[in-house]
Amino acid sequence: MELRNILGRSVYLGPGSSKMDVINEVVKKPGQDKAFYVLDISEVVERVKLWRQLLPRVDIFYAVKCNSEPIVLGLLTALGTGFDCASQSEMEQVLGLGAQSSRIIYANPYKLPSHLRFAQARQVSLMTFDSETELHKIKANYPEAQLVLRIRYDAAKSFICFGEKFGVLPDKARTLLVAARALTLSVVGVAFHVGSDCSDLPVFYHAIAAARKVFDEAEEEGFKPYLLDIGGGFPGDDERLMRELSHYINIALDHFFPDDGRVKVIGEPGRFIVASSFTLVTSIIGKRHKDELEHSTSSARKQVEWHNSSCSSLEKENEVKKQKEAISNMYYINDGVFTSFCSVLKNREPDTPTPLVERPGQPQVASTLWGWSCTSTDCVKKDILLPDLSLGDWLVWSTLGAYTLSHFSNFNGLPLPEVYIFQTPDSVKYLKAYENELDGNSTSY
Repeated sequence: MELRNILGRSVYLGPGSSKMDVINEVVKKPGQDKAFYVLDISEVVERVKLWRQLLPRVDIFYAVKCNSEPIVLGLLTALGTGFDCASQSEMEQVLGLGAQSSRIIYANPYKLPSHLRFAQARQVSLMTFDSETELHKIKANYPEAQLVLRIRYDAAKSFICFGEKFGVLPDKARTLLVAARALTLSVVGVAFHVGSDCSDLPVFYHAIAAARKVFDEAEEEGFKPYLLDIGGGFPGDDERLMRELSHYINIALDHFFPDDGRVKVIGEPGRFIVASSFTLVTSIIGKRHKDELEHSTSSARKQVEWHNSSCSSLEKENEVKKQKEAISNMYYINDGVFTSFCSVLKNREPDTPTPLVERPGQPQVASTLWGWSCTSTDCVKKDILLPDLSLGDWLVWSTLGAYTLSHFSNFNGLPLPEVYIFQTPDSVKYLKAYENELDGNSTSY
């Protein structure tokens, strides 16, 4: 995607403007009643810059599955990143935006034969595997592929563990290397994924150590591996944690894979790149009081007095649970768990939203936010404190760029929110510094 196309879709309000200015402009549009996102290009740019600062040896191969908004993919292409694709459709999308085939890894250990043939036709040769049956499939459909053996190494703390489904245990890897050699296939590297949204600090160090042993075994079996893929699992909005994880990764790389030019290292960040760049804005389309006639005024007064006290956050949380029936507003918003809030179905609630219009001094009321589909499973957030809201009021949800748009379902025929793109002078300057990359001058393995 050309730089002018990226910037041409942007909403630019001049120096000193912010995404809140964009939000206020959109909600003022006549007849505006739909949920929408604001994509702050500068957030994506800053995340790419931070990654390159913290992990200078690890090349970004962005996980397309996390958020496949074309502007994001075009922007990352312009910034010279690679891509982790899981299907023919994802490969088609990034190739169509100008990504080079050498900057794609087909990182799905189990692939359709037709998708393998597509990869062969478009010269997307890097791909993962973790079983002997997959080796035979690759041999039959893309024998010249460059294979990356995925090993299993699970974090003790992560939101989603992939080890149950993918990855061979490191001590069983040689069996697959022997099978690949017998099939005259080419194994060029080792990959792992410690788990989504990992908070286990030492796990990358130990996983890289395990990968080193498999590298050595691959060399003993006659292969010439040159690629280490450390996968994903990086936090979306916790810079402190990211810095700590990077520290362990850099130490491990220096120890087990010295920077001598023989091994290329890639990572597959998704959440880290896009989570903070997307802000969702929803409106209240329905409201009712739950059991409002069964509770006394004194109970309501008690909750207001408690909220305005200096209790600890844990005490307040416990008190909300106790008093949630005292005053409870039920709101219905123009989004839900089948569109932007699919993470709720995986027991991961979003942060509490902020009303667009502040109401200083107004008491907070225990509230439940329901989605807009016709099923009772569509509950976005329960038992949170919000001021008394009215129909048409807007709520602002931060850091909703990861696994929201990409998990969209058409359940009940409900539409996906529109995306408005916001840019700043600094982000434009940084992008233009990479303009030559758009002519095809990018790193090739």
